[in-house]
Amino acid sequence: MLAKENLYGMIDVIDPNDFDIIYQILKRFALSKDNPNEETVRAMLESDRIAHDRTVSGFTSINALREALDAE
Repeated sequence: MLAKENLYGMIDVIDPNDFDIIYQILKRFALSKDNPNEETVRAMLESDRIAHDRTVSGFTSINALREALDAE
């Protein structure tokens, strides 16, 4: 609930003239209360694990990725 409480705190300091644009931004992300299915949750957890695993190779450019794929 900390994130929700932080969000409510942020709303209190937003200039009322900015409410419409903030609403439009949130609407664009199509926020909903729908929960992701089990497969999606597993994929999200795996991507988070990979993103923080220093032993997993990453690429900073498409050329570096292509070179690695060509080397296989």
